[in-house]
Amino acid sequence: MQSINRIIKLNEKNINDTAKSIERLFNIKKIPATDIEKTKISVETVLKSWLEAFGENHDCQIKIYSRLGALRIAIRIAGNSFNPLKTEVYDLNQELDNYYSNILTNMDLSIHYNFHNGINEIEIKLPVKKPKGTTSRIILGIIFAFIIGGIFDSCFPAETTKLIASDLTGPLVKTLLGLLNGVAGIMIFISMVAAICNMGDVSTLGNIGSSTMKQFMGKVFLAAAITLPTGIFCFGILESGSEINFSILTEIYKLILAMIPTNMVEPFVKGDTMRMLVIAVLIGYTMLHIGKKVRNVLTIINELNNLLMSMVNMVCRLLPVIVFLSLLNLLLKGDFENLVNVWKLLLFNAVFIGVFLVGSFAYIAKMKNLSLTELINNILPIFILGATTMSSPPCLTLIDKTCQEKYHVKDNVRNFAVPFGQPFYMPYHAIALISYVVGLADIYNVTISISTACMLFICCNIMVYTIPPIPMGIMTILALLLNMAGVPSEALAIAMSVDFIMGMMRMSAKVAGVTAEIIALDRRIISKGN
Repeated sequence: MQSINRIIKLNEKNINDTAKSIERLFNIKKIPATDIEKTKISVETVLKSWLEAFGENHDCQIKIYSRLGALRIAIRIAGNSFNPLKTEVYDLNQELDNYYSNILTNMDLSIHYNFHNGINEIEIKLPVKKPKGTTSRIILGIIFAFIIGGIFDSCFPAETTKLIASDLTGPLVKTLLGLLNGVAGIMIFISMVAAICNMGDVSTLGNIGSSTMKQFMGKVFLAAAITLPTGIFCFGILESGSEINFSILTEIYKLILAMIPTNMVEPFVKGDTMRMLVIAVLIGYTMLHIGKKVRNVLTIINELNNLLMSMVNMVCRLLPVIVFLSLLNLLLKGDFENLVNVWKLLLFNAVFIGVFLVGSFAYIAKMKNLSLTELINNILPIFILGATTMSSPPCLTLIDKTCQEKYHVKDNVRNFAVPFGQPFYMPYHAIALISYVVGLADIYNVTISISTACMLFICCNIMVYTIPPIPMGIMTILALLLNMAGVPSEALAIAMSVDFIMGMMRMSAKVAGVTAEIIALDRRIISKGN
């Protein structure tokens, strides 16, 4: 294969040229755009960290090779031990190290550091290619479910189809959804611990890191705070007698107390997601407070997180089969009316995403003295790319280019906020989760009490950051929220059947929204004189 094996002098120009060379080579190899962007950012991050540590014109070797069919990149430099993946840095500003470490942590690549005989080496291994056409297979599963369901409905009496649903497809669907829930629960726990510990690195960045984190997470809180009560009101699913009074406040108070686990093992045995999250937050913040003393434990947790994400990815490969069987089961049971009523859920989600996105644009334009029309026109190509790819990584280059060329966003803001926005700018995922819960609760005639709504609000604000970055990864979180709301697990089949539409909505809004937020963030930092 065509490869790269060269020695470069460390400077900004050579770093940029190396990134472009990698992009050209990977395009020739037909590497997915997502992996190309992640690899470029990772290589640039390593080289820039070493540039800061060792200075300009230091010799650095870049080698791209293939081993056992997997592409790998080896980056080597002579000098004192300096690992960009950890905070144990030789004579380097602590904030700078945390910055590089956090970016590499969020790249979802296999990255390893080694120091031997005075040579620092970083090896980046590209992930195994994911199966293509997941969305198309899900659509085919939906089509086949309707075809086979229609055949059974026309050829067999209703009693027979209902018997097949109760004794054959129903138990199988329940087992598959149980597998999804089982993996999701422990994944959320580990992901939350890792996320809290890694967010500690961001908080040490001073104004840029803390401002980015507050701005992104604040939008998630705002989106959930507006969408949940509005959804409950619009769908008319508030439990009777749940008006706000002293008894309801007492119930909420008891709910908060009940969230505190009295046994550290019991929540995992019973699958109590709320208490598992509380334990995860306690462990995460304890490790954050202790700091360097538990760095090895954090490394193990991050590796466990990667392992569990791979397990979730494997389970999600079954999604087309799960969608097919779940829809077929609904049709055999005669629940076609529930599928028809899903239009209200889609409309509610589309309206709220549109209003929240345009509202954010208008607020940012007014507060930062920008032209709203120009802002929308400049970000529109990013919106379209997000809708067509249904993924944020392919949009990173265009987001960075728009911020740099159209609005002259500073390099340090772009280099941090653009990759950081992938896992942490999630308001439109929060809107989607809540739309699913209230919409499906309406379809299945489930009412939601004020105390349950409070629990859903808290969980949504926490769990949204643990959504796996895989097709329909949001379903792993939705399954747990539906269980909290008391919505039947079979409702997940309806959600799966329309998520390719919902996915286009939330992903296009996410990449467009994060671009505007980065522009606003840069203006705020400039106005503060930083």
